[in-house]
Amino acid sequence: MVVTVTTVIHKSVNYLPENTLKELLSLPNQSDKYGLRDTALLCLLYDSGARVQEIIDLSLSDVRLDTLATTRLLGKGRKIRIVPIMAPTAKMIQKYMDAWNLNPKTKPDEPLFVNHQGNRLTRPGITYILNKYLSRVKSGETKATPHVIRHSRRCMGASIL
Repeated sequence: MVVTVTTVIHKSVNYLPENTLKELLSLPNQSDKYGLRDTALLCLLYDSGARVQEIIDLSLSDVRLDTLATTRLLGKGRKIRIVPIMAPTAKMIQKYMDAWNLNPKTKPDEPLFVNHQGNRLTRPGITYILNKYLSRVKSGETKATPHVIRHSRRCMGASIL
């Protein structure tokens, strides 16, 4: 009798440690318009556990910032899910929207996050923003993908905001 043994190799899930995430979120200059955008983007990316494409696709009408703040994400297979966001994230998004004069009542279909040309951010654009700040973190982490932020939220469970 011949016995065949199959070995399955699982990739480990990459995530950023809590101290790295806290430092990362504190780095953008909040007195600058783009620093506010970057902080709001990184906070929402972490807090919602959203895929990068879900963040790219967000319009102003997809974010509700009142008592129970939520964001409406359009995921794989065109599935819509409503995700609650923490109060600190909602406050940061509101601060960003105020600084950029973004009003969901007058322009509900406008993108939530835009680049310097006023177009929706792209996957490489969000990766660039993430790595711009990650390279300044003292923990030694220098590069990551937005998906690593998604895993970080899932691994930690609780919010660090």
